[in-house]
Amino acid sequence: MISHAPAPPAPQWPSASRSPKMVMALIGGATVARIVRDRRTYERLIIIAIVLAALAGLARESQARSQDRMAAWLERTLGR
Repeated sequence: MISHAPAPPAPQWPSASRSPKMVMALIGGATVARIVRDRRTYERLIIIAIVLAALAGLARESQARSQDRMAAWLERTLGR
């Protein structure tokens, strides 16, 4: 029985591995440039900022209500 070992991978030039990275960098740069120039991007960012601010406000109010309920419960429990 004769077994054949797999052939070792062919050596690659250092520039061959940089080529796809450079292409991806160029595509990424072009995409970022297009997004930055797009008016809708700014509109979406403003909407996201408003939503996040509203959610943060709701979280603060909820926390304050929870603390008020806890303080009232402690007063009822320990005050008797």
